[in-house]
Order: sequence, then C-alpha cells, then structure tokens
Amino acid sequence: LIGAGTARTDDSDLTVRDLGARHQPIRIVIDARLSHAPQSRLGQSAKTHLVWLCHTAAAPADARADWAATGATLIECAAHKGQVNLSDALQHLATRGLTRIFCEGGATLAASLIQYHLVDDLITFTAGKLIGATGLAAIAPLPDSPLKDVPHLTLAEFRQIGPDTLCRWTMR
Repeated sequence: LIGAGTARTDDSDLTVRDLGARHQPIRIVIDARLSHAPQSRLGQSAKTHLVWLCHTAAAPADARADWAATGATLIECAAHKGQVNLSDALQHLATRGLTRIFCEGGATLAASLIQYHLVDDLITFTAGKLIGATGLAAIAPLPDSPLKDVPHLTLAEFRQIGPDTLCRWTMR
C-alpha cells in the first residue's frame, strides 16, 4: 500500500523481486483524484500483476476510464477533508479479503494511518547514517498532543540485517 505521492515520486512497480516469491502481492494506491498516471509502471503492469486504486467520488471520469483500461481495479471510498477516508478504504479492502496490509508509503500516509489508529505494527530500519534536516521524514507531523496522549509503542523485535537495524514496534 502506498499513497499517490509515493507512486508519482518513485514510479515503482511494487513487485517482489529476488526473494523466491511464488506470487505477487496486490499493489494498492491511495489516490483520491486518481492523479497517478496510468502510463506509469503500475499502470503498464496492471494486467499481469493486480493493481487496486482507492479513490473518492472526486476522481475525474476520464482518469477512471484511463485506469480501468489498464486492468486496474477501482475502489471508490468515502472522502475525508478531500482525501480518501482511510478507515473506509481499509474496510473496502477487508471485504475483498485483505486483512493484513503492508504499507510502504511515504510520510503523509504513515502519519494518517497512525493518527486514525489504523496501524498494528510499525517497522523501522536505521542505517547508522545521520542525514539531518535535509532528509525526508519517515512520518509527517502528527497533531500536537500532550506527551501522555501521543501514540505509544512496544518494541516487539530488534535485529540486525546486514549493516542496518530493523525494529518492529507494536502499537499499544
């Protein structure tokens, strides 16, 4: 699962490579207005590897038609402040059989999922490099809250993968 910004920026095909995968996961994009180009790598591969696009009623008819022509599945979701209502989107995905979803989206989608309590586990990787303010945030700003009210995490797993460190945190 990624957001429209990540889809536009990375133009990734979101397939599993070099891990011996027997099947490819369903690739899901949250894109309220279907702003991601159907000519992208996702659009070009939608007939061979499933692509589902969660959008709102505000998505233009021509964008819907262009994406439908690629073979992508369009899922109209409720809107919240002009964006896809993530709770509604996840409910739509659950009715289609998806109850565990790996989100590899950007900072905005990550913050929204956390803000609306739609995250069970948060996996972070650290690489022993200090980027500072010029780097991209992993999570966009969350609403200001007293420290006692911010999301609390429990460390569930910690391991080294090559030179990097993986931490899996469980949301309390």
